[in-house]
Amino acid sequence: MRYYRLTGQKNNPIDIIGDATSARYESALNVMLRNDKIDLIYVILTPQYMTDIKEIAILISKLNSPKIVPVFLGGELIQDALKVFREIKLFTLQV
Repeated sequence: MRYYRLTGQKNNPIDIIGDATSARYESALNVMLRNDKIDLIYVILTPQYMTDIKEIAILISKLNSPKIVPVFLGGELIQDALKVFREIKLFTLQV
């Protein structure tokens, strides 16, 4: 994976680290979606200063996969992303 950082947890299937941009999310999600052994993907987003939250939500909505369950943390910071998910009626876990 081009965008994978070596600082990720090696015991975690894919840990793209907190500073991940939408490009790194896209790379990781595309790899996982192509793998038939993966049944469910929890996308856990914890906003950092550089996190492009809405762009990541748009990416997830465009992929439109039943395998993806977004789990976005961040209260007020994630409201635009939640709006994107509601528009396509995507199940979302919010904390």
